[in-house]
Amino acid sequence: MRIVPMTIRRLCIQVSERTGLEYQDVSAVLYAVIDEVRQALLRGQSITFKGLGKFYPKFKKGSRGYNLVEKKVVLHKDRY
Repeated sequence: MRIVPMTIRRLCIQVSERTGLEYQDVSAVLYAVIDEVRQALLRGQSITFKGLGKFYPKFKKGSRGYNLVEKKVVLHKDRY
């Protein structure tokens, strides 16, 4: 059995079929939820979905890299 990855489009189709709601309505709500989660994480808030898990921002310290094409050091900024 081949496992097909779940995409946002596939999720919208399945929710639409399961609930009887129009695909466009499901898509609008799902994208709004995803955007709210993203905004909350950018504000430093954590989010818990019971039965799914906890999402929280993780700070990543900046690092140094090297651009082989231009042959120079690249500095990456601190980020979440």
